[in-house]
Amino acid sequence: MKKLIVASILTLVSFSAFSQGVKVIPQFGLNLSKYTTDENQKLSEGRIGYQLGVGLRIGEKTYFQPSVMWTHMSTEIGKVKDLHADSFSDIRENATINTIQVPVMIGHSVINSEFFKFRLTGGPSLTFVTNVDESDNLLLLQKDNYNKTVWGLKAGAGVDIWMLTFDLDYEFGMSKMYKNGPDSKNNILRLTAGFKI
Repeated sequence: MKKLIVASILTLVSFSAFSQGVKVIPQFGLNLSKYTTDENQKLSEGRIGYQLGVGLRIGEKTYFQPSVMWTHMSTEIGKVKDLHADSFSDIRENATINTIQVPVMIGHSVINSEFFKFRLTGGPSLTFVTNVDESDNLLLLQKDNYNKTVWGLKAGAGVDIWMLTFDLDYEFGMSKMYKNGPDSKNNILRLTAGFKI
């Protein structure tokens, strides 16, 4: 997985060097995630996590932007369905996972001046669960309890101020996080800053 990430970043940088109208954007930011079910059961309270990575913006006013992001997410699970049963129970436990996320966004600049842009964005996101913190974990959650890949759908807005970029988006979970147990989906609010190279 690490080799894949490095190769993806090198590909983005190399492509940018030989293309016009293409910007490489290193990014970092904060996130807040929450698990929910189809029955509108709130399974968790979000805690602040963080992410960092790199994106490739192709185009000007209307653009295409794939990214590769390493993400650290933490939630406090309050009401959970046992991973091997059908009943819900009240419990307080922290769940901390690391993922690689690959969002593929389409954006359009509603305001598109040289030094300021206001953008609307949307697109799918594919998440790979890479690690689960098993320390102090009463639920005994492990990486094997999570699906290897999880799909989401992102929508948001952003601004560019000269070479700086700021984005606020919300990801709606489209597939469940756990292999067994609750049909829970992970919804994520993100605030990200970047710098156009």
